[in-house]
Amino acid sequence: MNLNNFFVERADLQSMAENEAEARALFERGRDMLEKMSQQQLGNGELLGPLIYTLARLGERDKASRTLDKYTKLSTGDARAEALVEDTRARVMALFGDQDRAIASVERVLAKPCDNTPLTPALLRLAPDFDSLRGDPRFENLCQDSTK
Repeated sequence: MNLNNFFVERADLQSMAENEAEARALFERGRDMLEKMSQQQLGNGELLGPLIYTLARLGERDKASRTLDKYTKLSTGDARAEALVEDTRARVMALFGDQDRAIASVERVLAKPCDNTPLTPALLRLAPDFDSLRGDPRFENLCQDSTK
């Protein structure tokens, strides 16, 4: 785990443990750190993914959307970065309850190879980021393991 993700991952763990006050405080610390770093390193897309996710978890929809647009433009033409952007988009849209856009992004992520931690049907079934999509037949179909 790198420092860019430390507060975000720790905040996620606190949230899963239902320590929402601690989770929010960690997300806020992570947001502040990532915003400062991204202003100092304007072309560093690796900072934008965690920042977008953090903004979404804090309910800052407009700011998350603007940053996602910036991340998308910055990653154009870089297959690895485009896969990360699409994964981020899927999670953020699911967190905001935008089922159609989230599912479309999940479909795109699953259709492409990924050289980092790939989004898989098993991960879709387990990851709390996708809770708002559960029960949608389109999403449930994506959660099916095609190797069975």
